[in-house]
Amino acid sequence: MKVNPLIVVLTLFTAIVHLVVLNLNGYVFLPFVLNGLGFLALLSALMWSVGKPQARWVHYAFIAYTLVTIAAWVPMGARTVLAYATKGAEVGLVIALVQSLRSLPAK
Repeated sequence: MKVNPLIVVLTLFTAIVHLVVLNLNGYVFLPFVLNGLGFLALLSALMWSVGKPQARWVHYAFIAYTLVTIAAWVPMGARTVLAYATKGAEVGLVIALVQSLRSLPAK
């Protein structure tokens, strides 16, 4: 079993937005950087766990992390086109992760 390429693309888009685009003004906002690094770490963990018993838990953690990111944006995030595009990517990521989780072999 391989990692769904959609998960990779959506994760990289979200991570790049948090790591680079949101910090272009010369001021590095640490929570954005940490969030972007978290997405990259979870993608790495997902790729490492392919075919291993831990894959199910990595999926759960990845879904939870993404949902927390979306929830944190609701009260304090910017309402820009980029923000909505990123949230759309994150919703798509959750959907792709759930589909991937469902395709894992049963214990």
